Amino acid sequence: MIHHRYSSILIIVTVTMTHGIAFPILFPIALLGLVINYVLETLLLAYYYKQPPLFDNSMNERVLYYLEYAPVVMMAFGYWYLGNR
Repeated sequence: MIHHRYSSILIIVTVTMTHGIAFPILFPIALLGLVINYVLETLLLAYYYKQPPLFDNSMNERVLYYLEYAPVVMMAFGYWYLGNR
């Protein structure tokens, strides 16, 4: 279920980028979440999964496309937040 893993990464990054300017504690929390996700996936791939998931490169490209807009959203929300302070 690789799409669940990608959705958790997208949620962590998007929420952190949209609300990170207002709540800076989200950046270390997101880093911890991404590191835990990476270690868990590495261990699951090494010891639990019988064979690697079958998917093509289109899902990777789509996730990277969405992640390109996270800094733009962060700047927009940061401008709005700092302007209304």
